[in-house]
Amino acid sequence: DSLTEIGSSAFSGTKLTNIVISKTVKKLGESAFSLCNELITATVSANLTEILPQTFYDCEKLTEVKLPATVTEICDRAFLGCKSLRSINLSDSLEKIGERAFNYCKALDNVKFSNKLKTIGDYAFGSCEALKSIDIPDSVTELGEWAFHGCKKLTELKIGNGVTEIKKSTFDM
Repeated sequence: DSLTEIGSSAFSGTKLTNIVISKTVKKLGESAFSLCNELITATVSANLTEILPQTFYDCEKLTEVKLPATVTEICDRAFLGCKSLRSINLSDSLEKIGERAFNYCKALDNVKFSNKLKTIGDYAFGSCEALKSIDIPDSVTELGEWAFHGCKKLTELKIGNGVTEIKKSTFDM
């Protein structure tokens, strides 16, 4: 258990099917597991505060991700194109979801947001076609453009009191 860092693109494009990242890891680099088309589950136990850009980009078979409670930010494109992703546990500490973070996660049907969440970036959940309901907490002040664009099965929507502006095409079908 001496591993403390996984560098950028360290496992990009490999045939890994399951990963468990131990608590000793302090840094997970950009694109660390991008293009791992056989990856099905990822459990991140590390004490990370952010999931960097493209960490799991285009992992087409990824269905489930478990993140640590310490994550406060999911950066741009972190899970972009993970079209089989059905389940992700978002930490109660999460404050920001970056641009295109879950864009094209077509199987994602349920997301529970933290009461500390402030920002949902542009296209963050764009084309999440299976998403049925969204409950945006009062803590959210910024909803990005096209944030929930193309969520074709969306039938329930609650927008908290903190949102002061709904930008262009935020919920456009």
